[in-house]
Amino acid sequence: MDNQLLIESFNEPVVILDVDQGNFVDCNEKATSFFKLSKKKLLSKNPSDLSPANVYGHNAQAYARRVIQEALAGGNPVFDWVHIDKDGHEIPCEVRLIRFPPFSKNLVRGTILDMTQEEPKEAILRESEERLRLALEATDIGTFDWYPQENKVFWDERIYKIFELTPTADVDLNAYFFSIVHPHDVERVGQEFETTLQDHGPDSSQVEYRVLVNGKTKFIQAFSKVIRNDKGQAIRLLGTSQDITPLRESEEKLKKSEERFRNVFNQQFQYSTVLDLDGKIVQINDLLLKMHNQEREDVIGKYLWKGPWWEGNREWQQKIKQQVLMAKTSEGPILTEDRFFSVNKDIRYTNSSYQAINDVNGKAINILVQAIDITSEKEARQSIEVNQKQLSLIYNSVTDFMLLMRIEKAGFFIESVNKAAIEGMKNVGIDINEASLAGLNMLTYFEDILRYAPNQIKEHFEVYNRVKKSKQSIRYTTEAEYNGTFLATDTTATPIIESDEVKFILTVTHDITEITQSKFRLEQALGEVKTLKEQIEQENVYLKEEIKQANDFENMVFRSSEFSQVLKQVEQVAKTDATVLITGETGTSKELIARAIHNVSTRSEKPMIKVNTAAIPRELIESELFGYEKGAFTGAIEEKPGKFELADGGSIFLDEIGDMPLELQVKILRILQEGEVERLGSTQSRKIDVRVISATNKDLNALIEKGAFREDLLFRLKVFPIEIPPLRSRPNDIPALVEHFVNKYSSKHDKPVDMVPKSVMDYLRNYAWPGNVRELENTIERAIILSNSEHLSIPEILNDSPSQIQEWSHDDSLNVIQENHIRKILIKCGWRIEGKNGASNALKIKPSTLRDKMKKFGIKRPNN
Repeated sequence: MDNQLLIESFNEPVVILDVDQGNFVDCNEKATSFFKLSKKKLLSKNPSDLSPANVYGHNAQAYARRVIQEALAGGNPVFDWVHIDKDGHEIPCEVRLIRFPPFSKNLVRGTILDMTQEEPKEAILRESEERLRLALEATDIGTFDWYPQENKVFWDERIYKIFELTPTADVDLNAYFFSIVHPHDVERVGQEFETTLQDHGPDSSQVEYRVLVNGKTKFIQAFSKVIRNDKGQAIRLLGTSQDITPLRESEEKLKKSEERFRNVFNQQFQYSTVLDLDGKIVQINDLLLKMHNQEREDVIGKYLWKGPWWEGNREWQQKIKQQVLMAKTSEGPILTEDRFFSVNKDIRYTNSSYQAINDVNGKAINILVQAIDITSEKEARQSIEVNQKQLSLIYNSVTDFMLLMRIEKAGFFIESVNKAAIEGMKNVGIDINEASLAGLNMLTYFEDILRYAPNQIKEHFEVYNRVKKSKQSIRYTTEAEYNGTFLATDTTATPIIESDEVKFILTVTHDITEITQSKFRLEQALGEVKTLKEQIEQENVYLKEEIKQANDFENMVFRSSEFSQVLKQVEQVAKTDATVLITGETGTSKELIARAIHNVSTRSEKPMIKVNTAAIPRELIESELFGYEKGAFTGAIEEKPGKFELADGGSIFLDEIGDMPLELQVKILRILQEGEVERLGSTQSRKIDVRVISATNKDLNALIEKGAFREDLLFRLKVFPIEIPPLRSRPNDIPALVEHFVNKYSSKHDKPVDMVPKSVMDYLRNYAWPGNVRELENTIERAIILSNSEHLSIPEILNDSPSQIQEWSHDDSLNVIQENHIRKILIKCGWRIEGKNGASNALKIKPSTLRDKMKKFGIKRPNN
């Protein structure tokens, strides 16, 4: 409750006395009427101005000091007094004094009862007491009455409310009180009571303590007045208790707020200080103090411009002073660049702000000065200016053609060109100067100056737009003819990025005409050499010629476009975590493709665990895949992680997935869906991060129709399917594979075989290889073992399976592709032409059309 409202609630005159100053500081309207003075006049008086020199035989001033001190000690003195109004009339009255508010140390409230009124004194007292009760209720101040000799305690309802106890509770109030006093305050509160209850002890006491009620901590302010008998023994304690928790919490919040402000102020990465309006330092942060190793007390109270930062330079000091004084009346911050001395007397630079701090009424009360050290940035700018001059010299001294173009919404425009570019254009008959090119649209430059063809212009602009979009340099070459002169160039277009946007493109063009022409002549010479070499080494063509294999995969030997397409799929999927299903006939190197996927992936640092599901006994496959806990089954003497756990972070290769038992397929599906594995004998799931690659030579769709394979598992496994074509579908790979296996096994078996006759190679190319690469490898190893000369021979297998021998063509023309495809379908259909399972049905053509094409390509069914 507001103090003014409280004193106005009294029907009697009330004055508030400041004991330290000796005068009244507040009063209610009843007091101004009683003394017949205006409030302003009354508050300029002190008690002696309104009283006679002697009151009822006492010295008025001495008597007043004694009762006032009694009130300040916590008492409630009541005494007769005489006041003199402005007309000089003496008015007998009774005065009651009390501290106001209860915890004040210098303010006393006086309540005056006019004894000349006809109303009985008792009625006035009752009314006053009622008002006091209402005032206490309004301020939530509780009262207590304790008779220590009888150990009787009386609390009013506000005390019960403060201590959160029901007034009807049948408890020992003293015992209850000490049970809720905070453990850290019990001893102090007990000592205060013991001191108060001592014979001839103090007449009053004041104590602040904490209580713990219903899990909450409350702060309590208590005052008590001690009534003693003629022996000095305490027979009664009258007092008040007030819950001051909100006050203490506010103080704590204020304290923390001030602490946070100090921390933020001191931890700023800029120099900060707060000044009074005269320019004297009130606060200063640690960063500014450390600049000159100053202590805070060395600078507090001093004028800012007289600090060590500008010592000895009157010009700088005068500027700082002027900016501080201007900030007092400036509506906004004053921003400027300042200089100051470091502790080593080096000159440093700052971006500074001087701004007034206003109160709620908009009146300036302080000045905040903040500064950021920009010395490094300023030095960097100066260095950049020097570098720009140096770069300009380099720009115009290099021999490469350099052109800087500016990017605008309307297109690309020339910003500048170097001298070499001007000279280069003159060499091909284009006479122009740099000033004529500046600001020119690149389209105009290409069409009117260089006279490029439309397709050449398109190629250049495609490069510029790619540079703009990708924000990366692009290198490209061009060849053109100017006025009968051939010119080849190698150009690098580099983006110049500002604020994360490409603003300019710098092209650096190198004349490679001579290199290009030399390369052309060299290629012609090499072509002639190649022709001669082919003639000389005709019989040894497959082992001696250099085979260029366009792949980056370990252990991959191939030449065909079919297998190249497989590796392209490997590159596409390797960098992802998608599941891969590899299908193909037996011996088509499915495991090699799986390992290639793993090795190129981001998981290559971790292992790829291989599991052949067909090779593991049915009763062991679950424990092998998922692991088991100790005691999970007979013989499980210790825990063992499964293959999936071992592959965590890497890949797992499930070979022959079509042979996996149906009951285990559910668990594989859960791993793919949830990324969790559960060991045998365990109830806890383990999170794993595994990439699953599977392979099979079976038709999984057929297995699904038979109920031997789960369709939902197939969907999960073949997010990215890869089918490896059989070797008979890619005959161009056979020479490379033959060379590889000849080198491998001639070295292994110490055989001097280093030549494959053309007749042998033709036979190997035309064989259908039902066992694919594995069969070819085994055949070559057997032939190496049986060979007795440097020529590879395979007499044993010439008659093994003549039905598999076919003549295949080996170039990429459309007719050859058709011929090879028809041969492949005929073999697949057992040379049946008509009917549901015939080749004509598979090729979607009429049987008569198929016979015509067979006749055209000379395709004949083998005799057997």
